[in-house]
Amino acid sequence: MTTSTLRRSAHRAVTGRAQRLALLATAASTLLGAALASTTPVTAFANEPQVSAEWLGETQGRVVLTPSGESAVLGRIRLSGDVASDLVYAEASGGRFDTIPEGCLPSDAKRRNSTIGGTHDEVLRCRIPASATNGWTTPFEVVPTPGANKTPLDVTVSTSTDRARMEQIPASPQNAHGTALLHLLSSPDFLNADIGDLADGPNRWRPGKTPNSINAVWQRSLDTVLDDWASREADGMLVAGDLVDGHWGEDPTRSGVFGPVDNDTRRRHALRSAASTFYPQWLQRFTSRGIDVYPAMGDHDLGDNPWDGQRNRNKFELQRDFETAFVKGVLKPIAGSWYTNRPSSGIHRQTAYAWRPTPEVQILTLNVFDYSDGRHMRVRLDRAQMRWAEKVLAKAKADGVQWIVAQGHTPIIGPVRVENSSGMRYGYGANSTLWKAFKKYGVDLYLSGEVHATTVTEKDGIVQVSHGGAFQHGSATYLDMRFYDDRLDLDLRDFDATISHGNDLFSVQRGGYAGYVDYSPGSYSIGTGTITGSGVFAARSGIVREWDGRSAIYDPR
Repeated sequence: MTTSTLRRSAHRAVTGRAQRLALLATAASTLLGAALASTTPVTAFANEPQVSAEWLGETQGRVVLTPSGESAVLGRIRLSGDVASDLVYAEASGGRFDTIPEGCLPSDAKRRNSTIGGTHDEVLRCRIPASATNGWTTPFEVVPTPGANKTPLDVTVSTSTDRARMEQIPASPQNAHGTALLHLLSSPDFLNADIGDLADGPNRWRPGKTPNSINAVWQRSLDTVLDDWASREADGMLVAGDLVDGHWGEDPTRSGVFGPVDNDTRRRHALRSAASTFYPQWLQRFTSRGIDVYPAMGDHDLGDNPWDGQRNRNKFELQRDFETAFVKGVLKPIAGSWYTNRPSSGIHRQTAYAWRPTPEVQILTLNVFDYSDGRHMRVRLDRAQMRWAEKVLAKAKADGVQWIVAQGHTPIIGPVRVENSSGMRYGYGANSTLWKAFKKYGVDLYLSGEVHATTVTEKDGIVQVSHGGAFQHGSATYLDMRFYDDRLDLDLRDFDATISHGNDLFSVQRGGYAGYVDYSPGSYSIGTGTITGSGVFAARSGIVREWDGRSAIYDPR
């Protein structure tokens, strides 16, 4: 076991939540106190602006917990008089924003509130809480442009009516952590829909009989999102399930696109026809952009829940066929050395896998749907997969691996936000054998989808990120992860989308997908956080902040 692993294990054993918060509060107080010693005046662009801003000073080499790991320059925004606007914008020149300020209203699944965007995350969009009054104030951090030496840094702050500019100061960027060991993205539930050209598949589709399952607007939106991901130049993309809609072997509209479904043989043929139509096109979108993708199975890849009851018995009988189609259509075409560590037995011996993209990082991909008894579907690991997973985790701990990340389709602990989803959760939650194994072997991060909304939860020193979301509903949240020796930086990003029905696309289910799903170019950050090498989850901003499961974020004025 390495020194860093011993240090992390010891810290987690003796440091409680209250102690961690006290340490962070002390560090923040020290930093702010030093910064208050140096301020510069505001240059105003209005006679009596409602918005003003000032520098709180430079950290002068002090390393603060920003997602970039660089030293930051502190500033403060203040609204005076009647708060007429609910939005404040800040734009940095010579720097970028790394965290959404505490005083800005976080985003949620329904509304974009506060974000960080622009070409290089140089624009902060801060939504003011409805409770804001005269004198509302929030501090913020700006990281100077990397690689520059004494680059002049300034920030312009504005509302719809007023504008103020903070005077330029010389800022020396300092990065104490060097180049990331590994850079990964994650977006569960992409696409959660059967999107593809029906003419490019072994089916019975005929133009004019039913709509196609893609159009020009959808193609443009797919290009927008995937090109954004490609521009991140990450080492790989994790997708924790629900690649497709998967209601295959059904035909409630009697379209006949995938053939008849009136007996088991024909249902299996229809399933294979649909999988051979949609999976290759889903995969090609990644491979054509040079994105290495690592998918897990979701409930839609197994026909979608529920599976129990006489009404769904036909679907349950097709589980092995769904799994075979997933392996044939997605995993086998891209399988490499990362695909060799799998369970030696059990129902998921081909869809659960583990690998180390670098010696410091262990990735574990799980299939959380257990139908091994032949009668019921349970959200849990089957026994063979659980035994294998524990061996993988035990070896990673024994080898002193710094970062352990697992992905599975459903959240394990709560509370989590839910949008356009049945909201399945892993059986027994924090009391499950799986979570106890995560705790025992020092798993740092668990990635899940299913809920089509974003919640970041921490328990037992493990951070759970439930994110991603149904593309057809305008949700394509993704997580940017950068691994370093001493920290793991998390940046949750989203897109703006416009959706309307009319000339809807084909779907096996009734209703079809909205014909107009238009994603705007340019993702933006909705929250950030850092897991330190000693196991502290720090610098939580925006939607990454702790959620109590009750309070709404939307906060209409």
